[in-house]
Amino acid sequence: MATLDRLSGGRVLFGIGGGWNAEEMENHGTAWKSRWRLLRERVLAMKEIWTKKEPEFHGDFVNFDKIWADPKPMQRPHPPILIGGDGETTFDRVVEFGDGWMPIMRPNKNPIERIPELRERLKKAGRDPQDGARVDLLRAAQEARAGRARRGRRRARDLRPAVRGTRGRPAAAGCPGEADRVRPRAHP
Repeated sequence: MATLDRLSGGRVLFGIGGGWNAEEMENHGTAWKSRWRLLRERVLAMKEIWTKKEPEFHGDFVNFDKIWADPKPMQRPHPPILIGGDGETTFDRVVEFGDGWMPIMRPNKNPIERIPELRERLKKAGRDPQDGARVDLLRAAQEARAGRARRGRRRARDLRPAVRGTRGRPAAAGCPGEADRVRPRAHP
């Protein structure tokens, strides 16, 4: 993630969730019942690695003594970590170790209506709701209004030679506003 953040000029948003498919989780080596505790420790360990010269972390699932890890992310203190989900405990995770919320779009549900609840939860936890209530389904529209979309498209064009699929699979580069217009490229 740190390398990707540097390659993107500090534009990475790190969206992460605990998954919904128990069989898939088990197949990937994660026990369904402990997936959220594992995710929490991995996020906290990444934050240590991104923000400290000689990080160490000791948890139930992630455990390492002092290490060196470079490069560090361009964004300070680290890329925004968006916690995905819409369950009862999603906002608990956003408040504890996330920097924002990545809602799941569902029919007849408007995630925007839950933003005041998230801001209130952040406020009660002593966090600034303006800093921690990032909801990134809105980010592309906000950037376009702020005139950043054009600059983002230029950056994406500059990166295209470095973004290639692996094993012949297609890859695409572009800013969020271009997602439906960028054609996947096959690895040469």
